[in-house]
Amino acid sequence: MSIDTENKTMDINIPANTTATVYVPFNSGLDEMLYMDGMPVVSETEDGYYVLDGVGSGSHTFTIGAVVENNIAYSVEDNVLKSVMVSAIEKSDLYVAVYDVNNVLTDVKKYNIDSTDETVISVDMTISGNEYVKLYLWEKDSMKPLCEAEVVR
Repeated sequence: MSIDTENKTMDINIPANTTATVYVPFNSGLDEMLYMDGMPVVSETEDGYYVLDGVGSGSHTFTIGAVVENNIAYSVEDNVLKSVMVSAIEKSDLYVAVYDVNNVLTDVKKYNIDSTDETVISVDMTISGNEYVKLYLWEKDSMKPLCEAEVVR
Protein backbone atom coordinates (compact mmCIF):
# COMPACT_ATOMS: atom_id res chain seq x y z
CA MET A 1 0.00 0.00 0.00
CA SER A 2 1.19 3.51 -0.75
CA ILE A 3 -0.34 6.83 0.27
CA ASP A 4 0.37 10.19 -1.38
CA THR A 5 -1.06 12.79 1.02
CA GLU A 6 -0.24 15.72 -1.28
CA ASN A 7 -2.36 14.33 -4.15
CA LYS A 8 -4.83 12.57 -1.82
CA THR A 9 -4.21 9.19 -3.47
CA MET A 10 -3.94 5.70 -1.98
CA ASP A 11 -2.84 2.61 -3.98
CA ILE A 12 -3.55 -0.88 -2.65
CA ASN A 13 -3.21 -4.49 -3.84
CA ILE A 14 -5.76 -7.08 -2.75
CA PRO A 15 -4.67 -10.73 -3.15
CA ALA A 16 -6.35 -12.94 -5.75
CA ASN A 17 -9.62 -14.66 -4.82
CA THR A 18 -10.25 -12.38 -1.83
CA THR A 19 -12.18 -9.25 -0.98
CA ALA A 20 -11.32 -6.57 1.53
CA THR A 21 -12.84 -3.80 3.57
CA VAL A 22 -10.90 -0.66 2.67
CA TYR A 23 -10.57 2.39 4.93
CA VAL A 24 -9.58 5.63 3.17
CA PRO A 25 -8.83 8.63 5.43
CA PHE A 26 -10.56 11.96 4.75
CA ASN A 27 -10.87 15.46 6.23
CA SER A 28 -14.41 15.76 7.57
CA GLY A 29 -14.42 19.56 7.25
CA LEU A 30 -13.96 19.50 3.47
CA ASP A 31 -16.55 18.85 0.76
CA GLU A 32 -14.90 15.87 -0.95
CA MET A 33 -15.82 12.80 -2.99
CA LEU A 34 -14.15 9.38 -3.08
CA TYR A 35 -13.09 7.82 -6.39
CA MET A 36 -12.00 4.21 -6.89
CA ASP A 37 -10.03 3.55 -10.08
CA GLY A 38 -11.25 6.87 -11.48
CA MET A 39 -14.95 6.25 -10.83
CA PRO A 40 -16.96 8.02 -8.12
CA VAL A 41 -18.11 5.70 -5.33
CA VAL A 42 -20.57 6.07 -2.51
CA SER A 43 -19.44 4.72 0.84
CA GLU A 44 -20.16 4.79 4.53
CA THR A 45 -17.96 6.90 6.80
CA GLU A 46 -16.55 5.92 10.16
CA ASP A 47 -14.22 7.88 12.48
CA GLY A 48 -12.61 9.96 9.72
CA TYR A 49 -12.51 7.20 7.09
CA TYR A 50 -14.50 6.29 4.01
CA VAL A 51 -15.32 2.57 4.42
CA LEU A 52 -15.78 0.32 1.38
CA ASP A 53 -16.82 -3.30 1.97
CA GLY A 54 -16.27 -6.11 -0.52
CA VAL A 55 -13.56 -4.51 -2.67
CA GLY A 56 -12.41 -7.22 -5.10
CA SER A 57 -8.93 -8.56 -5.73
CA GLY A 58 -6.41 -6.64 -7.81
CA SER A 59 -4.68 -3.26 -7.77
CA HIS A 60 -6.86 -0.27 -6.93
CA THR A 61 -6.27 3.47 -6.71
CA PHE A 62 -8.40 5.56 -4.37
CA THR A 63 -8.46 9.33 -4.84
CA ILE A 64 -10.21 12.03 -2.87
CA GLY A 65 -11.34 14.96 -4.98
CA ALA A 66 -13.70 17.87 -4.89
CA VAL A 67 -17.42 17.35 -5.17
CA VAL A 68 -18.75 18.90 -8.34
CA GLU A 69 -20.83 21.89 -7.21
CA ASN A 70 -23.70 21.34 -9.62
CA ASN A 71 -24.71 17.89 -8.28
CA ILE A 72 -23.15 15.88 -11.14
CA ALA A 73 -19.79 14.14 -11.29
CA TYR A 74 -18.66 11.77 -14.02
CA SER A 75 -15.88 9.40 -14.99
CA VAL A 76 -14.39 9.17 -18.51
CA GLU A 77 -11.85 6.53 -19.45
CA ASP A 78 -10.39 6.05 -22.96
CA ASN A 79 -13.17 8.12 -24.62
CA VAL A 80 -15.88 6.16 -22.78
CA LEU A 81 -18.24 7.88 -20.36
CA LYS A 82 -18.16 5.15 -17.70
CA SER A 83 -20.39 6.47 -14.93
CA VAL A 84 -22.28 9.48 -13.69
CA MET A 85 -22.83 10.32 -10.03
CA VAL A 86 -25.85 12.41 -9.05
CA SER A 87 -25.98 13.85 -5.54
CA ALA A 88 -29.08 13.80 -3.34
CA ILE A 89 -31.74 14.88 -5.80
CA GLU A 90 -35.18 13.43 -5.26
CA LYS A 91 -37.50 12.69 -8.17
CA SER A 92 -35.21 13.75 -10.98
CA ASP A 93 -34.19 12.57 -14.41
CA LEU A 94 -30.67 12.50 -15.80
CA TYR A 95 -30.43 12.96 -19.56
CA VAL A 96 -27.19 11.96 -21.31
CA ALA A 97 -27.23 13.70 -24.70
CA VAL A 98 -24.67 13.15 -27.49
CA TYR A 99 -23.97 15.95 -29.98
CA ASP A 100 -21.91 15.87 -33.17
CA VAL A 101 -19.37 18.45 -34.33
CA ASN A 102 -22.21 20.57 -35.78
CA ASN A 103 -24.03 20.65 -32.41
CA VAL A 104 -26.74 18.31 -33.72
CA LEU A 105 -28.27 15.93 -31.16
CA THR A 106 -27.46 12.36 -32.28
CA ASP A 107 -28.44 10.27 -29.26
CA VAL A 108 -30.06 10.69 -25.85
CA LYS A 109 -30.58 8.35 -22.90
CA LYS A 110 -32.78 9.02 -19.88
CA TYR A 111 -32.09 7.68 -16.38
CA ASN A 112 -34.68 7.93 -13.59
CA ILE A 113 -33.35 8.98 -10.17
CA ASP A 114 -35.72 8.13 -7.33
CA SER A 115 -33.21 8.17 -4.47
CA THR A 116 -32.33 10.94 -2.05
CA ASP A 117 -28.82 9.48 -1.67
CA GLU A 118 -25.88 9.86 -4.02
CA THR A 119 -26.61 7.63 -7.00
CA VAL A 120 -23.98 6.20 -9.35
CA ILE A 121 -25.28 5.31 -12.81
CA SER A 122 -23.29 3.03 -15.11
CA VAL A 123 -23.43 4.57 -18.59
CA ASP A 124 -20.61 3.03 -20.72
CA MET A 125 -21.14 5.41 -23.66
CA THR A 126 -18.34 5.84 -26.22
CA ILE A 127 -17.57 9.42 -27.24
CA SER A 128 -15.90 9.63 -30.64
CA GLY A 129 -13.40 12.36 -31.48
CA ASN A 130 -16.00 14.56 -33.18
CA GLU A 131 -18.70 14.20 -30.50
CA TYR A 132 -19.36 15.58 -27.06
CA VAL A 133 -21.88 14.78 -24.34
CA LYS A 134 -24.04 17.03 -22.19
CA LEU A 135 -25.46 15.84 -18.89
CA TYR A 136 -28.77 17.42 -17.87
CA LEU A 137 -30.39 16.96 -14.46
CA TRP A 138 -34.05 17.96 -14.41
CA GLU A 139 -36.83 17.76 -11.86
CA LYS A 140 -38.96 14.74 -12.77
CA ASP A 141 -42.42 16.29 -13.00
CA SER A 142 -41.71 19.87 -14.10
CA MET A 143 -38.51 19.31 -16.14
CA LYS A 144 -37.07 22.32 -14.30
CA PRO A 145 -33.25 22.29 -14.50
CA LEU A 146 -31.71 21.39 -11.15
CA CYS A 147 -28.23 22.50 -12.17
CA GLU A 148 -26.19 23.77 -15.10
CA ALA A 149 -25.64 21.27 -17.91
CA GLU A 150 -22.28 19.50 -17.59
CA VAL A 151 -20.26 19.15 -20.83
CA VAL A 152 -18.15 16.00 -21.31
CA ARG A 153 -15.55 16.00 -24.09
